[in-house]
Amino acid sequence: IEQRPDWRLELLPGVGHVPQLEAPELFGELVEDFLRAEQ
Repeated sequence: IEQRPDWRLELLPGVGHVPQLEAPELFGELVEDFLRAEQ
């Protein structure tokens, strides 16, 4: 992350290896935010 300022790290407390199943709404929001930022 330090070497790539255009990257971002999101930590999801209490979520394991399958965030799209464990926290689908939060995961979806993060993906949407990422995709909007890339346009």
